Amino acid sequence: MGLGRKMEWAGRAKHLGGIPRKVVLMGVGGFAKIVATIFNTTSVHNAHTLIRLVRSRPPALPLLTVSNHMSTLDDPLMWGFKGFPTSDPNLARWVLAADDICFKNPFYSYFFRLGRAKHLGGIPRKVVLMGVGGFAKIVATIFNTTSVHNAHTLIRLVRSRPPALPLLTVSNHMSTLDDPLMWGFKGFPTSDPNLARWVLAADDICFKNPFYSYFFRLGKCIPIIRGGGIYQEHMNEALERLADGEWLHTFPEGKVSQEDAPIRRLKWGTASLIARAPVTPIVLPIFHHGFEEVMPEKFLCGRRPPFPLCNKNINIFVGEPIEFDLPKMRQTAISLSRNLSLPPVGWPTTSPHGMDEAVQRCLYAAISEQIQTVMESLRNFSKSFMKSKV
Repeated sequence: MGLGRKMEWAGRAKHLGGIPRKVVLMGVGGFAKIVATIFNTTSVHNAHTLIRLVRSRPPALPLLTVSNHMSTLDDPLMWGFKGFPTSDPNLARWVLAADDICFKNPFYSYFFRLGRAKHLGGIPRKVVLMGVGGFAKIVATIFNTTSVHNAHTLIRLVRSRPPALPLLTVSNHMSTLDDPLMWGFKGFPTSDPNLARWVLAADDICFKNPFYSYFFRLGKCIPIIRGGGIYQEHMNEALERLADGEWLHTFPEGKVSQEDAPIRRLKWGTASLIARAPVTPIVLPIFHHGFEEVMPEKFLCGRRPPFPLCNKNINIFVGEPIEFDLPKMRQTAISLSRNLSLPPVGWPTTSPHGMDEAVQRCLYAAISEQIQTVMESLRNFSKSFMKSKV
C-alpha cells in the first residue's frame, strides 16, 4: 500500500507533460462511446442538465454527481452516451474507485491514477488543423482557381482585431466542403492553428461515430443538431468561444443549397449568438460561388464525388462588417412583441436584458433579416462583378 503501489504522482497534472493521462482518458472515453452507442442502445433522460453543468457551471464551483451502482463498468460507460463530451479530458470527472479492484498492482494503479490536462500538449489539434489547412490550400489554389475579393479585410480581422473581441463570419452554404476550402486561398494563414476558426458543424454528419467526433473536435468544430433549436446545449459552447474572443463561422441558411437563387430565410441561431454574446462580435458576411462545382451533391448516381473535382473557378466575396444597433433593436423588439400572439415554445428568459420569448423572437428575426439583406446585396454584387469580368 506504499507510494509505489498507489502512485499518487501519476495523478499530478504535470506528470510527463500530462500526455499519459490524456491518452488514457481519450481511450477510455472512446471505449465508453463504442460500448454505449454502437454495441448497445443508450437513452438518457434530462441529459442536457448534466452536460450543462459539466461544461458551463460557474468557475471554481465544484460538481458532485452521485448514482446507483449496477456493475463494475458503470463508470466509464455511463458517460459514453451520444452528446457527452468524452473527447475533452479537461471536462472528465474524478471518481472514487475501489482500492482492491483498481489499485491491486502497479499497472492498474498507474492506469487509474492518470487524470486530465491539455490534450497531448495540443499536438493532435495542430496536426489536424495544419493537415486540413494544407488540403484546403491544395484543392483551392493548385487543383482549382480561387479568386477572393476584399481578402485583406478578412485576413486583417483574423490576425489583428483587438484582444478579446470575437469575430463571427457568416456565409452561404454551397457544398459540404465550403469549410475548409473557403479558407484555402493564397495568403490566408492556414498554418497557424491558433488563428483557425471554430465552426458549427452538423451533428449527423461530422459526429456520427467516435472517430469522426474526435477528428472534427480536434478541427475546432462544434456539433449542432439541425432542428434542435437555438437553445440546444452546444450553442452554449459557441457562446463560450465568442466570450473568449475567438473566431466562429456559421452557415445561417442551415443547410447546403446548390441552386443559383437568392439567400434563403436565415435560421435564428446565428442571430441569437449575436444578441446573447457577452461582447458583441464583429459580424463579417461572405458570399462564395464555385464550391458547388468542386463538390456537387449529385455527381455520380445521384451521389457526391469521392474526391473534390478539379479545374473549377471559385469566387469568394468578403463584405464589410455589419453594424447592429442592439439597444435600439431590443427596444423595437419589445414594442413589436406586445402585438405578438404566438404559442410559446419554452425558451428561457435571457439575461442580462431579461427578454421574454416574444421579445427574443422579434429581435432574432430583425437581426436575421439584416444579415440576409446584406448577404443578398453581396450576392448581387458578386454577380455584377463576375459579369463585368466576362
